[in-house]
Amino acid sequence: MKLKQFIGECLYKRGYAKRPKRNFNTILSEVFSKIYSSDQLLVCFDVGAHAGSSIDRFRRFITNPIHIYSFEPSRNLFPLLI
Repeated sequence: MKLKQFIGECLYKRGYAKRPKRNFNTILSEVFSKIYSSDQLLVCFDVGAHAGSSIDRFRRFITNPIHIYSFEPSRNLFPLLI
């Protein structure tokens, strides 16, 4: 067991609640719910776009029209965005 896990278990057994695990989709949903209202046009910058998976996430969380500007410096990955 890693030290971090051990300390977390010790704290949990003494009544301190663990922080729930959050993945990127959960964090993105929380951020959008705080800054986004459906009557706004949203502009997102995806720097280091890789293969475009963040673009799909943005489209899933945002129902209004959105402008997404994606940047990918890798010459091998850039063609996947087109």
